[in-house]
Amino acid sequence: MKYALVFLFGLFSVELYGAPLKVNIASDYVPNPDSSADMVTRLLIDISKRLYPQLQIDFMPASRIREWRTLSMYPNTCLYNKVKNSKRETLAYFSARPLTAFPANRLVLRDKKGFSADVALNDLLETDFKIAITKGRSYGKNIDDFIKAHPNLFVVSEGEESAKRLRKMLMQGRFDGMIEYTSVIINEYAEVLGESKISFHRIIDQAPSVFGYIACAKTPQGKQAINLFNKKMAEFEVQNLIIEAHRDLFSPHERDFISDSLKIAFSIQP
Repeated sequence: MKYALVFLFGLFSVELYGAPLKVNIASDYVPNPDSSADMVTRLLIDISKRLYPQLQIDFMPASRIREWRTLSMYPNTCLYNKVKNSKRETLAYFSARPLTAFPANRLVLRDKKGFSADVALNDLLETDFKIAITKGRSYGKNIDDFIKAHPNLFVVSEGEESAKRLRKMLMQGRFDGMIEYTSVIINEYAEVLGESKISFHRIIDQAPSVFGYIACAKTPQGKQAINLFNKKMAEFEVQNLIIEAHRDLFSPHERDFISDSLKIAFSIQP
């Protein structure tokens, strides 16, 4: 009887809303059903489940470069955890509120004892460091402009899971450093950071925090999807879910800072 009621409720929901809007999530990280997804992906999945039967997502493998191309190739495609800027807003509809917030990217160095804890990007011009970056990823306007002006300083990687591959190569000493979030490195390599002589350096040329948004194709389907995400992310329960999901990723100081940043973005009194 219990399962019959669930089945009937499902039929009623589909009849009420019609067939779900099918949305492809293009990403260089596709969650494996047999393993736990990262925090950002879990948040997207959770919010999407709350939108069913109006919306249903499916992950589609794509490199960082190809992700943005899929928006013009497939009208029902969305991306997530994307930095918003004026150029990208010509390519996609962005969610009104962020899905994620992180302390700004750090310059992550290997075996560079004595290098200043706070660095300006121009400091790199006085070194012979080779710094790794992921092609197609936005690191924020100032860093993006610096990379464009000084491409010879950087080792560029592209393809699926390129950022993860670069982090592994850094641990192996294949280059001097990379630009990455502190929490990502710590979550993957906490047990060997000391042995690998990894250090994190604040880049003073950028804002203290970075927001990641959902971005959908500039099509009727994309507009419909972003409207559904916006409506759900306006709910206090979902905003609190997003804030709580960030608590275990950072140090106590960063945790409070990120929590306050999200509350301000959600127009909640910190």
